[in-house]
Amino acid sequence: MPAGRPTSYDPNFHPAECERLALDKDYNLTQTARDFRVCRDTLYQWEKVHPEFSDAIKRARTYSAAGYYDKIQRGMTDPNFNSRAAELCAKHAYKIERDEAKAKIHGLSDAKTLEEEIKCVKKALSQSEITPDQAKTIIDTFSVAVKAELDSKLRPQLSETIEHYAQLIAQAKKINDES
Repeated sequence: MPAGRPTSYDPNFHPAECERLALDKDYNLTQTARDFRVCRDTLYQWEKVHPEFSDAIKRARTYSAAGYYDKIQRGMTDPNFNSRAAELCAKHAYKIERDEAKAKIHGLSDAKTLEEEIKCVKKALSQSEITPDQAKTIIDTFSVAVKAELDSKLRPQLSETIEHYAQLIAQAKKINDES
């Protein structure tokens, strides 16, 4: 543990409370850190140093993701269903699962390109560090990220093309109206 203020970690309280907050209130780690009056980095440090807290964090992440999925399912039968809110819940639950899987892969955080990331995932899968489902979740995330990047690059070009065709149509209509 780095030098500094002594830890406030209590093995008889923090693991169980972390799980309870996720299960009863769908808390994420940021909210849990707030209730514990520590920063998220402290939770991550406790996770590294205390095996019982590491296990509790894993269960809490699962409970939190399940809570988000439950909210989406309940919301689908509601006549006032907010699809945007459901989308955000799904993204957050998906991120929890993705981050948990990515944390298990050595070298992934250092990868600079999509090819390097995929290579890390393949290696982790071949060495049974992650399950095939976890690999798929991570690869799907890469696909979404690549699509978003492409969309952001192509959207301006597409807008220019649409504007150009709109001008051509307007000119053709004008010529047609004059004749």
